[in-house]
Amino acid sequence: MYPSDSEPLEKQELLDALERHMGVKPVLHCMKKHGEAAKLLEVRVCFNPKLEMISCYQQGMNKGEIDITAGWKVENSIPCPDKLILPRHQNS
Repeated sequence: MYPSDSEPLEKQELLDALERHMGVKPVLHCMKKHGEAAKLLEVRVCFNPKLEMISCYQQGMNKGEIDITAGWKVENSIPCPDKLILPRHQNS
């Protein structure tokens, strides 16, 4: 799996790779402009009160996991669809 500004990636493939590496399930949020493919914006990782990484809440997951949004919405940030772009890093 490599970054690409044009080739879509399966969201589940990225989630599986991140879970294998981190040992927990993160949440992926994307930025989507009208007429364009969704691009990965954030990989959200959750922690318990002891600052240990835990799996984040996602639709259909266990009740013991938490909803990390707490009612907040990042502007232009949406849960990633099934296919997304993993953009190349842009140097400033």
